[in-house]
Amino acid sequence: MSLRDQLFAAYGLALQEIRFYGCEWLTDGNQLYLLKDLSQFHHPDLGELQYYSEVLFRRGESVAYIVPTNTNETTVEIAGNSVVLLLLNHPDRPLRADGKTLAHFHRVGAELLSERPSRTYLLPGWRDFWAKRIDDLSVQWNDVEQKNVHSDYETLFLEVFPYFSGRAENAIQYVTDLFIDVPVTDQPVIAHHRFNEECWRLDGFFQVTPDQWVIDHPARDLAEWMRRALLQNRPTSDIFAFVDQYVSQRELSVAGLGLVFSRLLYPLLFIENAEAFFDGRADEQKALATLHELLEQADREERFLAAFGKRYIKTLPRIDWLANTLKTSL
Repeated sequence: MSLRDQLFAAYGLALQEIRFYGCEWLTDGNQLYLLKDLSQFHHPDLGELQYYSEVLFRRGESVAYIVPTNTNETTVEIAGNSVVLLLLNHPDRPLRADGKTLAHFHRVGAELLSERPSRTYLLPGWRDFWAKRIDDLSVQWNDVEQKNVHSDYETLFLEVFPYFSGRAENAIQYVTDLFIDVPVTDQPVIAHHRFNEECWRLDGFFQVTPDQWVIDHPARDLAEWMRRALLQNRPTSDIFAFVDQYVSQRELSVAGLGLVFSRLLYPLLFIENAEAFFDGRADEQKALATLHELLEQADREERFLAAFGKRYIKTLPRIDWLANTLKTSL
């Protein structure tokens, strides 16, 4: 059975494959559709995603919604894989992933979540999830240390792990103290697994797609955008402008800004790099090159974090060793 026949049987839609911007799309002659593999989705409840995406779609947002099958399912089996059909909304309407637009998306998402709360809110699990990941790498570090012969990657990993582990422990302690001392009053939002400038660009079109969504604190998206911007060597003034744009449109509590700080302090990219290498998912030379890049960025990250803390979270406790790095100009 052809793809067209399978989609018609599952959805009752007569869709044809077309090419735009060198990529494959589906159309019924009027609207654009896209197939996404289920493995690309990060939120565990597709039923929730289907509801949220459809409501935002109907309200005119540039959001692709999950099309239900004839039997009201969210997925269909094609060629042995579970896939999700997305209907795009105003894909030709420009959509900038800047602070102002992100604040708008968080606002409409928070309003929707107040109408129908999600069963999966990630913020309460940040601390334990972060601790487990760094603890697992500590075990890996001990195992590597016991070996007589080390690869190039393992040699560098042994050398730098104590630094990144220390940053992780500081981040975990910071968020722990924050939860105890300062009330987190910000509402949950529809956030992204890893928000960045490119995530709303869809092969020549502009669209917010639910495969990227998670339900979390807004600090997640702010921190991940900044993490990518730092990696790209964006000027500090540009990064602060992004934050200022956001807070001018949607207030973020002092605790929320503290969560941004703690998430940036946590060495996520190092941890993902090491996990991928030791799980056998990364080529050693590529992993080693990335690790060198992360080391080169570490000093700039420290100075940025110190400046961020001084600018945005003056009333929260400061980390002394970071505060001292502010002596160097950004």
